[in-house]
Amino acid sequence: MSFFRRVSAKRNPNRKIRSIPFRVCRPVWTANSSGSPARKRPPPPQKEISVVWDLLLSLFGLAFFGFGVFWGLTWRGAAAIGGLPMPLIVAWTAGLAGVGFVAIAVYRLLQRLGREAERD
Repeated sequence: MSFFRRVSAKRNPNRKIRSIPFRVCRPVWTANSSGSPARKRPPPPQKEISVVWDLLLSLFGLAFFGFGVFWGLTWRGAAAIGGLPMPLIVAWTAGLAGVGFVAIAVYRLLQRLGREAERD
């Protein structure tokens, strides 16, 4: 007798415990009604985002890169913290972020072109 049956028997001693019959069902994926093996459905195709978002990402990257170049070439003064000029750090960070954004956008566009070529 399992633990749960013992607990319920202690709570209500007049209650009869009956077992539920175990029914074996045929798995759906083994065979269909005609007896032949069933085929699995192919997964639904993933929705692709629009090309516009990749183009906007590349423009965003160019804007960051341009800001970094502009900021790095036009800063004047000695605003330094710990020996490193802060405006130069901002310029390098923005420029590298811009290069990263453009690289990601180009990679995604080339990946999309590769998928289109495989479909043809």
